[in-house]
Amino acid sequence: MKKMRLIPIIALATMCCPCIHGATVMATSEGEEISVWEEEDPFSLETVEIPENFDDLKVAAEKIYGEVTKNTSKELSVYHKYKAEIDAIDDKLDLYDDALEVQYSDGKIKAEDYRKLEKSIDAIDAILDKAEAALEKQFGFDD
Repeated sequence: MKKMRLIPIIALATMCCPCIHGATVMATSEGEEISVWEEEDPFSLETVEIPENFDDLKVAAEKIYGEVTKNTSKELSVYHKYKAEIDAIDDKLDLYDDALEVQYSDGKIKAEDYRKLEKSIDAIDAILDKAEAALEKQFGFDD
C-alpha cells in the first residue's frame, strides 16, 4: 500500500461558493486533489437572536451623528474612529436584517413584527447615512 502525503492547497471555490462552505481541498504529493469536509459551521441566520427593538443601536447611531456634526478636527484618526463606529453599527444592522428576512421567510416571525423591525432598521440606517455624509463632508471625501 502506497502512503500519500497530503499537502494543503488554496481552493478559490471554498471562498466564493457558499454551497461548499467548510470544504478544504488537499493535494497529494502526486498532485491528485482530494476534498476534505469539516464539521458544519454552527452559525446560521436562522439562529441569530433578533432583539425586540434596536433602541441601543439607535442611541449609538444618534450619538455618533451628534459627535460627528460637532467635531471640526481634520485629523485622519478622527475620521477612522467615527468611520469604524459607523461601520460596526451598520454591520450589526445588516446581520439583523439578513436574519430577519430568513426567519420571516421560515415563518418564525410574524409579518407585523417583521415590518416593525425592518422600519426600525431603516430608520437607524438613515441616521448612519447622515453621520457618514457629515463625516465625509468634514474631511472632503466623496465616497
